[in-house]
Amino acid sequence: TSVKIVKETDNATFIAKFNEDGTYSKDDFKILTFTDLHMDEDYDLNDKTLQLMIENIRAEKPDLVIFTGDCICGKFQQIDAVMFGQMMEQIGVYWAYVFGNHEAREEKSYYKYLIFKSLTDYPHCLSKFGNKDLFGFGNFIINIMNSETELKHSLFFFDSGRDVIESHALNDNVPLEYVNSYDYIKPSQIRWYENELKSLSNTYGEVKNSLYMHIPIPEYKQIFKLDENG
Repeated sequence: TSVKIVKETDNATFIAKFNEDGTYSKDDFKILTFTDLHMDEDYDLNDKTLQLMIENIRAEKPDLVIFTGDCICGKFQQIDAVMFGQMMEQIGVYWAYVFGNHEAREEKSYYKYLIFKSLTDYPHCLSKFGNKDLFGFGNFIINIMNSETELKHSLFFFDSGRDVIESHALNDNVPLEYVNSYDYIKPSQIRWYENELKSLSNTYGEVKNSLYMHIPIPEYKQIFKLDENG
């Protein structure tokens, strides 16, 4: 890969493509995203899934690979996470992982922590635990630079949870009818996004940005209900 880490903060990594002479590259930055691989106890299917994934990476030669959750879903997730990280390191491309709703339930948050810790220990993994005051594990930013002073694009990542539990609903004024339905991005995560984007804009000017999460915001569901045809 011609991508290098330029600098890091507690919740963000700044990366860029470089030419062979060490100067910043202005070439397009290619991102390949995978989601819902659902690797569990069906090992034959897992092998086929991983083979297709690797063939796609080899064919596309992306600068960054992103996994948006529901990928490591088996009984032995901590071991699977270590093996998954080892595989990505052998491929040698930078990558990031954000949780879906099937990795671990909230009542087993320590398992979730261990999975994420196993992934973030690998040098090519750009995921970060991020702000500890926010919900979940893995609210972080990847900033793609064109030069030391020019920000090409910012990628924001959110842990969108699993299920709405009663404490979430009470803390964030969510109707109790949503308990046990799909989880959602919390107001505090949205405020964090807004504040971080404002800070980046103050430094670099208008910032193009993309958001990566597993479960979309609940407004999608509300809009669908307005359409009598669903």
